[in-house]
Amino acid sequence: MIKEETIRRQNGLDVHELFYSIDFVLMKLDQLENKVGRKTEERIESRYHSYRLDLCLTGCDLEQIDQRLERLKKRFSSNRSESSMSETKSSLVPLKKKAWSAL
Repeated sequence: MIKEETIRRQNGLDVHELFYSIDFVLMKLDQLENKVGRKTEERIESRYHSYRLDLCLTGCDLEQIDQRLERLKKRFSSNRSESSMSETKSSLVPLKKKAWSAL
């Protein structure tokens, strides 16, 4: 048995050292894989929050536009109904100019 171990050491094939080296490389590989995974998750999360913020701001802008349109519709319909009661059909063309110029 001593003779076989001596031969392995001379050829650089110590089994224990080989297994230790393999385990060490696998451990380093796992550490690298975990590090890459964490960095990837951080980048995805950062971009997600950035896009979510942009979408929220756009949603707020759309809501404001929608509210303004509703107010304009109400004004236009109230102006139209008031003037239609007092005016005849022949004066409807100036009514449109009057309603939009009031805005």
